[in-house]
Amino acid sequence: FFLTIGSLIRLINLPLLYLGTLMVGASIAVINVLLPSLIQANQPKKIGFLTTLYVTSMGIATALASYLAVPITQASSWKGLIILLTLLCLATFLVWLPNHRYNHRLAPQTKQKSKAKVMHNKQVWAVIVFAGFQSLLFYTSMTWLPTMAIHAGLSSHEAGLLTSIFSLISIPFSMTIPSLTTSLSTRNRQLTLVSLAGVVGISMLFFPIGNFFYWLAIHLLIGTATSALFPYLMVNFSLKTSSPEKTAQLSGLSQTGGYILAAFGPTLFGYSFDLFHSWVPAVAALLLVDILMTVALFMVDRADKIL
Repeated sequence: FFLTIGSLIRLINLPLLYLGTLMVGASIAVINVLLPSLIQANQPKKIGFLTTLYVTSMGIATALASYLAVPITQASSWKGLIILLTLLCLATFLVWLPNHRYNHRLAPQTKQKSKAKVMHNKQVWAVIVFAGFQSLLFYTSMTWLPTMAIHAGLSSHEAGLLTSIFSLISIPFSMTIPSLTTSLSTRNRQLTLVSLAGVVGISMLFFPIGNFFYWLAIHLLIGTATSALFPYLMVNFSLKTSSPEKTAQLSGLSQTGGYILAAFGPTLFGYSFDLFHSWVPAVAALLLVDILMTVALFMVDRADKIL
């Protein structure tokens, strides 16, 4: 309901456009944090399947929205697009409303000693680092890879096509990774190899050849690393905690760090180019981030239970 109201008031005037956007962002953040806990509380035996369902739905909806936003705006106006999105939010609210009676009330976390213990848990910090750096890599790559490809000599059309591929590559991973994570052992997952694909892709950015297939390989490698690890992260909020309360706690801590780092990553990447007039320092920083994320991923994957 809060999401629907936030979307609707953006139509009124400029101040409410900013306020509504803030409300929409806050609502999405809360939903993302609570969904893993909701699944564990209501369907603990279907964690892999339900995580697959909602993460895949997110990817498909994002791709469709990106594809349809411009035609809808051109056919009506930006207000027409917001009205349509608001109606979708309202429909979702009405469909979900009957579930309200089945809500599980999470036990309040009131003990300060318990909170302090959580913050001194190295594995919790590993999840926070992993989540934060995964978000930073994804949003920075999504923002700046098209510009870097154009600077290397590709056309705007080619760069746009590569961006679409970068977005769509998440769908097959969303459909498979949660179920594989719940069914395979730690040894058989080989997730560090997935993360190392990002290391290879980022390293190729040091040699910006003006060839479409070279940049296709970069997008596929980096896209594989970021897109495969997001559903893995979401399913592990449930798998590596012992109760819905702890799932919500770990999800909240990790995604808070993720949103903060993701907010600063693209901006700092762009400032680095303005400062050094070269992509090399920013790419080197991105490579370091990917390596640290791989180390954090290794720690998370080896842990049986984190909370």
